[in-house]
Amino acid sequence: MSQIIKNLASGGPLPPAIPTSFTTDYNATFTGTGTSVPQANVENVIGGFTSFDDNDGIATQANPNGDKNLIILLTNRVFGSQSSVNGAVIDLITVDLGSAPAVYRFQVEVVGRDTTSGDGAGYTIFGTVKTDGITATGIETPYADVDEDASLLPSIVQIVPSGNNGILRITGIVGKTIAYKAVGTYLKV
Repeated sequence: MSQIIKNLASGGPLPPAIPTSFTTDYNATFTGTGTSVPQANVENVIGGFTSFDDNDGIATQANPNGDKNLIILLTNRVFGSQSSVNGAVIDLITVDLGSAPAVYRFQVEVVGRDTTSGDGAGYTIFGTVKTDGITATGIETPYADVDEDASLLPSIVQIVPSGNNGILRITGIVGKTIAYKAVGTYLKV
């Protein structure tokens, strides 16, 4: 084992100190910067995601559950999971478009599995929705890349405007229970 001994009287830089705080992009409520404070020299660095809009696509957040927690977040992300039973229409992801005029471009990956037969489906949906701050409107027809087992061909996956929301809406199949999961990203201007 090697050791370094430094005579502080001889000059030169001091060894680094242990950090006492970490400034982050956002606080727990995304209203400004935050500070995460280690406790007993322990700092928890945790990964996560949020739908919060950030131009970099990644941000840091302080103290979401108290001191010593610093979260590295993938931003501009949406997620949902739910099952359609007997042809039910489900809103798998709902994004509130906010009170200011804006345009959102969504890219969402969706996977579905018939819980009885095990048959599956996969989709990539690209769609654009705008808002005037009160009402959402779709721009053109969303594009979908579709891979479905033959038994799941009648299902419908789409991005639709409703109220002031952009929604990933799925119509299931009568007589089937289909479990769906989706994750996606968006750009906003």
